[in-house]
Amino acid sequence: MSQNIGTLISAAIRPNNSDDPIASAYATEIKGGLHFAETIIERDAIIEERREWGMMCYVTDDYQTYQLQYNPLVIGGTNSMNNSNWELFSGSGGGGLSVKYYIEPSDNILVPLNYQYWIYGDLTIAGNFVNYGQVVIANGGLVMSGGSFSNYGSLAFVSFVAGATPSFNDSDTIGYTVQNTIYGPSVSSFVLPNSLTASVLSSLGGPTAGYLLSVDGDGIFNWVSPINGGGLMSNADKNYIMSYDTTGDAQFAGLTLSNVPINNSYISVYVNGQEFEVGDGSTMSSSCYFSNDSGVSAKDFVGINAVQAGDGLYWNGSVAGIDLYTSWRISVHYLV
Repeated sequence: MSQNIGTLISAAIRPNNSDDPIASAYATEIKGGLHFAETIIERDAIIEERREWGMMCYVTDDYQTYQLQYNPLVIGGTNSMNNSNWELFSGSGGGGLSVKYYIEPSDNILVPLNYQYWIYGDLTIAGNFVNYGQVVIANGGLVMSGGSFSNYGSLAFVSFVAGATPSFNDSDTIGYTVQNTIYGPSVSSFVLPNSLTASVLSSLGGPTAGYLLSVDGDGIFNWVSPINGGGLMSNADKNYIMSYDTTGDAQFAGLTLSNVPINNSYISVYVNGQEFEVGDGSTMSSSCYFSNDSGVSAKDFVGINAVQAGDGLYWNGSVAGIDLYTSWRISVHYLV
């Protein structure tokens, strides 16, 4: 055994009386053992002369205990001044948190950082509860009974169904959002953008091309023929200005329809604000008509010969009692 070096004593340093209100040594000034620091910075500032492998340091700022661990398998693991060798001390043999369902008025419960506090059922707090980690309450709620709950970490509520775990999956048209509440999961559904196709909306048979989606007296969706009405007024062919004069009947006015009118809907023609009758399949019984064969035949309002986009407006001067002239304004109104 080698001779010790330093101030040598032959007995332990102790107070004169074990009840004397003094400390025989300061933990932060001894070599190794259990030290304490207010912050991680103070822990890392412990000088080499007071460091020893296996020593511990309790940091009051985060309520954690760290141990200086020797590890020759990593770079710097044998250097006691390498602060990467401080590792969180977890303890063993039942040294974890004491989990209670009822926090008594005299209790002071602290959940440190990186710790979880799991409860199945209600957590009733009549004392003081401080959380820096995570509190998880399964199939229950947080019941305040005269105590205090200071949450600096996270609080989560989960719900378990006996024999199954609920899941919510989006469909082609419906999406779900799930939020945990003190009463369990709260689920909301919403219609996914651009997801409502014709087949989804139809409740009384499949859709037919060109038909309109309508609602009956019972509020049920149904597809109906456009001859029953509906649609929006087109403004694509308003305020057309004549660029030449016409004389006589079956004269092309220069205007062609931009859109397809709804089948069996009325088409009205205004010249300088005055309405003139439009022929329905007749070339000479009305002031004007629509044609796709240079005015030889007139288009109908309904059926296979119904007015279409691109059909031209033809004018009967003798029927209308007036010809068309340059700079006159023509407006055509119809449903699309």
